[in-house]
Amino acid sequence: MNYLDAKSNGKRKSKNQRLRRIWYQMVYRCYNSKCKAYPLYGGRGIKVQESWKDNYFNFEDDLYDSYIKHVEEYGEKDTTLDRIDYNGNYELPNLRWATQEEQANNTSRNFIVIDGLNLTQFSNKYDLPVATVWARLHYGWTIEKIITTPVRKLSPKIYAPTGESIEELAKRLNINKSTIKSRLNRGWTWEKILNTQVRESIVAPTGESLQEIADKFGISPHTIKTRLNRGWTWEEALSNPVRNISKIVLSTGETIAELSERTGISKKVIDTRFHHGWSVEKIINTPVEPRYKYYLPCNKSLKEHCNKNNYNYKTIVNYIKKYNLEPHEALAKYLENKQKRNNKNTP
Repeated sequence: MNYLDAKSNGKRKSKNQRLRRIWYQMVYRCYNSKCKAYPLYGGRGIKVQESWKDNYFNFEDDLYDSYIKHVEEYGEKDTTLDRIDYNGNYELPNLRWATQEEQANNTSRNFIVIDGLNLTQFSNKYDLPVATVWARLHYGWTIEKIITTPVRKLSPKIYAPTGESIEELAKRLNINKSTIKSRLNRGWTWEKILNTQVRESIVAPTGESLQEIADKFGISPHTIKTRLNRGWTWEEALSNPVRNISKIVLSTGETIAELSERTGISKKVIDTRFHHGWSVEKIINTPVEPRYKYYLPCNKSLKEHCNKNNYNYKTIVNYIKKYNLEPHEALAKYLENKQKRNNKNTP
């Protein structure tokens, strides 16, 4: 695929960034064998309409109006590209814009039939989370056991051995409550949590805080902290100008910012590839990997789900790699271990 033609079509710009991502993900999972979802799409012979495959703007011309109409009615997050026939290709007669619920009813997992119902319908009937039913089926539970076993719920509050809630303990010890929760998620004992001091805030030689000195010199706190961690002196950290990647000029005469605007590839990706010695042609024509690597059965990003619920993403990814688990299985294992720790720490 000529990525330049597909992404930019010369100087033309996309009308909607999210629509372009939808197009890219559609093509990626159908034609890139390295994609995790490839076995469910390209591996099964699912193809993209020929006029769309190498040209995003043909896709935009055909679907932009219907996309905007659906977004106005249901919202952007509840507008997904769905194939009417699950075994059919991505082509106009077989496509529609669907809500998350409609999309869920047409996914591969819903070809599992339980008592005449697909997975989502079965879950709704018995008021069970779809992911829970999916996991229980995977572990070989009987239908009766799936229905009758209550879904475990995490304790609304976690208490220290002293009888204090996390909020009360954080206030007494002058520690951020997120620090205590983070330590619990890492498996720390209460003794270690209470006795380990929080790293002191960085203070400049002038006595100013990191944020104050950053505001004063117009350099982000993260940049100053990174430079100090690399062994720079305070003078070096504050006096060296921050590299502005947007203004770096490439061999084509364009700046990184201009190339990013023309191709739709982020400035950070272009900068990284440029400093690895890639040619401009290679930078443009190499597809960008999807932002998220792991997805749950409900088609949600595992990382976004973890961020939303304050779960430890790295721990769950370690479970995936160490025990060769699917993302939803690793999540279930993480929640189970977390529940055990909560029960152990509850007086």
